[in-house]
Amino acid sequence: MTDNEKKGKSSLDINRRDFLRHASVGLMVCATTPLSGGSATAGEAKSKPANALRTPNTVKSAVSKNNGKADLLILGNIITMNEHKPFAEAVAVKGDKILYVGASEVAKKLCDKHTKRYDYGKNSVYPGFLESHCHPGGAGSRMTLMQPLDPNASLEECVLVMKKYMEAHPEKKILQGQGFEERDVKPHHGMLDAICPDKIMICTDSGGHSMWLNGKAMEAYGINKQAVDKWGTECVRVDENGRPTGYISEGPVFYIREQTSNTLDEMKLALSAWQDYALSRGYTASYNAGVELISSFLSPRHIMRWKRKDGSNIIRMQAV
Repeated sequence: MTDNEKKGKSSLDINRRDFLRHASVGLMVCATTPLSGGSATAGEAKSKPANALRTPNTVKSAVSKNNGKADLLILGNIITMNEHKPFAEAVAVKGDKILYVGASEVAKKLCDKHTKRYDYGKNSVYPGFLESHCHPGGAGSRMTLMQPLDPNASLEECVLVMKKYMEAHPEKKILQGQGFEERDVKPHHGMLDAICPDKIMICTDSGGHSMWLNGKAMEAYGINKQAVDKWGTECVRVDENGRPTGYISEGPVFYIREQTSNTLDEMKLALSAWQDYALSRGYTASYNAGVELISSFLSPRHIMRWKRKDGSNIIRMQAV
């Protein structure tokens, strides 16, 4: 931990989730020293009040409009993401509104004795983190549409979990789990057939590139000798007699995923759950890699917007 980090930590004790909850504006702390290479520091910003995103003339109207003083004052090396005014010293917040971003002296005039103050010194404060490569649809589906499996559990333990899941959801025609890891025991369709011989059961590994199928799933999606000829034994595992075991990777996995694509309503549910998870950890935007695997409703460069039933949390997603 750097000296600056220690200084920032000594001035307050707050984790990232608490910071989001208190600020309610999507700001997030990243405990780093100010950017080098000619970038302005928080100290230098004092001599450049023109960099404020709101000028002192707007402070009075901001307070009046929001009926009082700021609930929260954040001090630090504020990275605004505004190319014309990239740095500031302070952010003043009331409720879910940002009252002011700019010089600390001006921001402090918006505060009173009830305002919570978090001083991060020379450490940087960002308006959110960007996830450059992730799979929100898959993660959200695991949260809402699949049975999570513990990657540290044995395959036998995973079978028991799937059995309970099947018993709890008799309405499901396709039963899916995700999270198992292959270790000493190799996945085999017979293990799943013992608990689920008459419905499709699919378990995806923790990395999302391998699947463990029961006999019904193998039959439904053509995991047979022809599949071995098409994808090879590295992708379709076989036993000593050359028969598929129900353990597959890569090509046939993505083929099956296309056949089990989520409906639009299921996709909304999954992505809403993932969004809650991401926002709770400070991520405000992400690149959704492989979005075509989520649902047939999405095509490349397709943009979707929707609101939840309560009108909250608009999700905007662009598939590329």
